[in-house]
Amino acid sequence: MKASLQVKNGKYYAVLSYKDEFGQDKRKWIATGYEEKGNKRKAEQKLSEILQKYKDNENLIETHTKPTNDIPLSEYLNQWYQSRKNEVEELTFESYGFVIKKMTKYFAKNQITLNELKPYDIQTYYNTLYKEGKTGNTVMHYHVVLREALQNAIKLGLISKNVADFVDRPKKEKFHSDFYNKDELKQLFEVIKGDPLELIIHITAYYGLRRSEVLGLKWSSIDFNNKLIKINHKVVSIKGKLICKNKMKNKTSNRTLPLIPHIEEMLLNEKERQRKNKELCGDAYDNRYLDYVCVNDIGTLYYPDY
Repeated sequence: MKASLQVKNGKYYAVLSYKDEFGQDKRKWIATGYEEKGNKRKAEQKLSEILQKYKDNENLIETHTKPTNDIPLSEYLNQWYQSRKNEVEELTFESYGFVIKKMTKYFAKNQITLNELKPYDIQTYYNTLYKEGKTGNTVMHYHVVLREALQNAIKLGLISKNVADFVDRPKKEKFHSDFYNKDELKQLFEVIKGDPLELIIHITAYYGLRRSEVLGLKWSSIDFNNKLIKINHKVVSIKGKLICKNKMKNKTSNRTLPLIPHIEEMLLNEKERQRKNKELCGDAYDNRYLDYVCVNDIGTLYYPDY
């Protein structure tokens, strides 16, 4: 039998690891009675006492403790979500957050524990999402997150199988792309003449960039001599904060494109406009984004939602 100290909901717990009569790995959580803050030494002492107590009388394991996998599913999902913070991209973590928040609310209301979760419960939840008007693609996203969380529970020894695998995968709907034709683009360009976003719209229309890519466009990525534009940087917004990074969505997102003469002319005009604005604004000019193409009159980078 082994023991370790773990924190759950701000409190220390002694976690006993052992094998049952069938040779299966089991874990038991026992409250130490100590809050996390300022009590680590006391909790460690309590851990030693608990371990010795259960070594002296291992029958206590089955009669006086509650299995870890009996924790509420909503509580486990929240713990799993927080554990992913340093393992995934910020935007991915944020998207998980939306899913987990809605999922935990549902399972907490229905008082379902991790050990009790059945395929029927999952399918019923998916049916609820469909009734709310969620698309197959959205429900599929929920399924992927839930399955990943349950797969992690298997690794932790909390459950023996992933019940999400026994549920029919939600069907993704085929994406039908739509785009402007030549006349519609002409009309669009006419309408946005003089608009602060005119350059952004032209670049996006000609190159088909994501908004994170067009906002991440830097002057250092534009090769006027060789007439090339490199797409290798992006700007995203997470909870109102701008995140600028060189890591793109995937490998193919890093690409080099030809510098179209029309866009080159607009970029050169923009470069001169920024030079004049910086000179005019003086110390009031935002010097944080000097290498970025898509900034406003005082040099501040546009937000993706804007």
